[in-house]
Amino acid sequence: MPPRRELVTNKAEFNPNFMSEKIYFGVDVCKESLAFCGAGVAGQVANNAPGVRRLLARLPKGAHLIIEASGGYERELVRVAQQSAVQLSVVNPRQVRDFARGVGRLAKTDPIDAEMLARFGAAVNPPPDAPCPLPQSWCCRSWSARVSNWLNNALCSYNSRLST
Repeated sequence: MPPRRELVTNKAEFNPNFMSEKIYFGVDVCKESLAFCGAGVAGQVANNAPGVRRLLARLPKGAHLIIEASGGYERELVRVAQQSAVQLSVVNPRQVRDFARGVGRLAKTDPIDAEMLARFGAAVNPPPDAPCPLPQSWCCRSWSARVSNWLNNALCSYNSRLST
């Protein structure tokens, strides 16, 4: 029987390119900060336009960002990265969490999440997202969703009054 392979759990041993030729960078998005990890570079910057520019300046040519969807806090990063022609994939947080559990990483901190995002990208190789629509359409979609929710709540309230 062949010897059993050990999982790489030490951050210093992690190579985000071990399964593909792309250079994957995981970015954990929070309201106030962006934690990133990949290709021997790790750190944290503010989640604002200057912070995003500092992060993108540290990326090597051909980097592919793996970003966890986080309720809209990722929009500035996505917008600036796409304007800078940096490939990115916005991924489902549940899938990344399940992946982390699968490789034995149960701790959940921003740097660990960023590392897991990079490892997820290298293992799964998600396709780059298509460029996002203009920010004005985000505003429109957000407004449209609020109106739709309001109408749905009003209709539910009206129907409940009719049934009593």
